[in-house]
Amino acid sequence: MLVVPWFARGQNVSVYEIRPSPEGRFTLEVYKTGLWKGRKHLFLFRDYRGTIHFDPASPEKSSVRLTVAGASTVC
Repeated sequence: MLVVPWFARGQNVSVYEIRPSPEGRFTLEVYKTGLWKGRKHLFLFRDYRGTIHFDPASPEKSSVRLTVAGASTVC
């Protein structure tokens, strides 16, 4: 995963772009419960994009938006 900084004009908010990179990967581990307890699924997401808006003066107003292309998911 690659996080690239850029700055919003006229604001004190740092904006970062999230996108795939050859060196990184974005995965999700899902641990099962109940009858399937102890098993795990590992999902690899190959196509995703997003942004992080971080306001150091008011961290509670910061946000993350991430979009994953479902067809790019591998289990």
